[in-house]
Amino acid sequence: MSDNDSILVIMTDKNTKNVVPVPETSYETQDRDEVVVDDKVNNILLGSIFSSNQANHNRGEIKADKCEPDCKATRNELCQKVEGVMRCVCRPGFARMFPDRPCLPTYTYNLKVTLDRIGNDPLHYFDDLGDTNSTEFVKFAHATREALDRMVMQSDVRDIFHGVQVHSFGPGPTTKGIVTRFYLQLSDNIDEIRLEEIFKRYLRSNNYSLGGTDIKASPQSIEELKAQDFDECSHPKFHDCSENAQCFNLR
Repeated sequence: MSDNDSILVIMTDKNTKNVVPVPETSYETQDRDEVVVDDKVNNILLGSIFSSNQANHNRGEIKADKCEPDCKATRNELCQKVEGVMRCVCRPGFARMFPDRPCLPTYTYNLKVTLDRIGNDPLHYFDDLGDTNSTEFVKFAHATREALDRMVMQSDVRDIFHGVQVHSFGPGPTTKGIVTRFYLQLSDNIDEIRLEEIFKRYLRSNNYSLGGTDIKASPQSIEELKAQDFDECSHPKFHDCSENAQCFNLR
């Protein structure tokens, strides 16, 4: 047999006698931008939703009640249960893009942007998006986070980007649109007005698409895109001060 020959394996269903050809080749996993269709979110394309089983292969995750291998304080890691799995995560005030890298100090900003449509379909807020435990919120937040990830990675702050977290949705300023509020984590301090201008310029030059996806920001509400310094002292998730200490928020 030469190197160019291929092998064809035939599997036969005994019940139906149907023949299913299965070529003996390796399959490439393609990026999925397709979709779980949900009528309530205007048939939004909600692809690339990874199951918790897939995450079990990441570093620092195990099946029991502790992390293996052990999390390292020198990497600013803590062992924590995430989606039912024990993982090494960054301690409050630190973040990283990839699980095999050390956690670095992070600066958190609170931003909001109004989403206008998915493709040609206008977006309208509905009550289930106000419930962070609802299926609709989880799906739409996941799709929006991926789009924001792509946008930031294509912007002028890509070199200091740590991550985004969508935390709430609200009704738009008119009868349509969804106001999206999210945390942006960076490895360097940046002026809020400059941050706003970076994203406004990006959206205008990319036809208001978030990261080249079908999720589009509202051109009419672009000036309402706001960035604010986030008060890490407001929630213990973002700081690890002792309960006997006083937390001071700095820029």
